[in-house]
Amino acid sequence: MMDRGTELALKRAVREGLATRLQGDFDPVEVESAIQSLVQEAVRAWNLGLAEPDVARLCRSVGDDFLRYGPLQGLLEDPGITEIIVNGGGVAMDAGVARFLEPHVFVERAGRLEPCPYVRFDDADHLRRIIDKIAELVKAGKVRAAWAVTSGGVAEGLMKMCFGNKIGFVGTDDSSLIERLGGRVLVVEGKRDNIKLTVPEDYLMLVAAVRERYLKQKGEQEQ
Repeated sequence: MMDRGTELALKRAVREGLATRLQGDFDPVEVESAIQSLVQEAVRAWNLGLAEPDVARLCRSVGDDFLRYGPLQGLLEDPGITEIIVNGGGVAMDAGVARFLEPHVFVERAGRLEPCPYVRFDDADHLRRIIDKIAELVKAGKVRAAWAVTSGGVAEGLMKMCFGNKIGFVGTDDSSLIERLGGRVLVVEGKRDNIKLTVPEDYLMLVAAVRERYLKQKGEQEQ
């Protein structure tokens, strides 16, 4: 078993080799064959001495990134999983250096949430590529919906996480997400007391609105 840094460096080397080796049109079988060859060449050149299961895992990982939906692919193939949640993640500046913050991945299975610490993204660009692929599925109508949330509520989650937290598209609310996916947003006249609960402070506005309505109705009844 190699360390995380070596694994990431090897995957980068294989991706660069793929970009050189695959020119023009290519089919998945050709890609899988090229990946297997490049991984085995890198393992020998770097004298890693990996066991066959580890080599196969690396080939699958690179293949999933290139052809499918990256580290989420295994979850998508599991018929027992009903929902996949990617929470948090992004980029933070540390002493002037951008540092990748890995998101936390959870799945819903039989109505219960399970953490998936083994599902990891390589870096911010890797995360953005996979989310963009999923966005294309949504745009093509092949999946019902895709979203990500953080502890601050859905609107804050869309703003901070969807299509990259400070690494790509930034949506301010669900309407901007729909527009990002090529949809049309219908704007209708609302009511002053139709309050959307997104953050805890919104609850205070709701309480004030309900109190105002109650006092108004009470005054009308007393007249």
